[in-house]
Amino acid sequence: MHYRLDVVDQLRGFALCGLPFVNMMIFFQGKFMYTDQPLHAWLERSVLILMEGRFISIFSLLFGLSVFLFVDRKKVLGDALYLRYAKRLSILVLLGMMHMMIYPGDVLLLYGVYGIVLLPCVRLPKPLLLTVGIIGTVAATVTTAKFLLPLPLMILGLAVGKYRIFERISKTIVTRLVVITGLFSVLAFIYLETIAPSFPIQLYEPLAHVAFAERSFMLWPIFTCLYIALIVRFSNVLRFLIPIGKMPITIYISQSILLLLLSPSDLITLGQAVTTSAIIVIVCFICSHVWLRFFSIGPLEWLVRTGTNTEVSRAISQR
Repeated sequence: MHYRLDVVDQLRGFALCGLPFVNMMIFFQGKFMYTDQPLHAWLERSVLILMEGRFISIFSLLFGLSVFLFVDRKKVLGDALYLRYAKRLSILVLLGMMHMMIYPGDVLLLYGVYGIVLLPCVRLPKPLLLTVGIIGTVAATVTTAKFLLPLPLMILGLAVGKYRIFERISKTIVTRLVVITGLFSVLAFIYLETIAPSFPIQLYEPLAHVAFAERSFMLWPIFTCLYIALIVRFSNVLRFLIPIGKMPITIYISQSILLLLLSPSDLITLGQAVTTSAIIVIVCFICSHVWLRFFSIGPLEWLVRTGTNTEVSRAISQR
């Protein structure tokens, strides 16, 4: 596999479009003006059911896949591979530490640390990676250990790369996955809507909010599998997601900066927060398309590549 899979960029792009709607809950924490309006309660439940934990799980899976791709492409370097890999992780950790200054929920630092564990795992056989990844994912999900969940998902990403799943999977299988996961997602959504309070649960029952959020988190695999299946199945009409997916680090940190700059000094309703997040997605979408008309990669991606290869990489597009 010595080429870039468009579907991987599409998955990244889709996940990046959803992140601001999740991260806004942290950036605007303490500034929400909770009301008894049904719309407020519906928006809160929608974020928890459809978004919370769904996008970060996609990123974790793709990070494992990217580690496999990196090793697979650079294995001709021999021992130099480990030096370049260490440089790559060091840059991620550094960016993560800087990002944490404005967003305490940063994942780049965590990915940089977990990346150390992934390198020796690349040598493990595919069936073992798949087994360990599934068992670890189930264990972290059942125990709601969110900080541990990325690691087994990364291991699953290694297995996805070794099995060449995105290359070999047929449209027939993907269509069946869409139907099956779609059915289970509808059932999961109905179940969560049934047990959710009809009022904004953070307003009256903070403990109920935590309990419902944990119950919703435990069902993330159903929704995430549906999202992935849909992106893969309809990848031919979702090519507009590729530019934003090619600049994941730049977009990820830019979204945090925009959320910080647009953070209100007064109280804000959840509807206003959702609107703000939607505007940020549109801005990032437009900027990524414009940027890649002149450059081949994003600025922070260029920084990572340059630091990894210890040579100035050419960012100007050949088009």
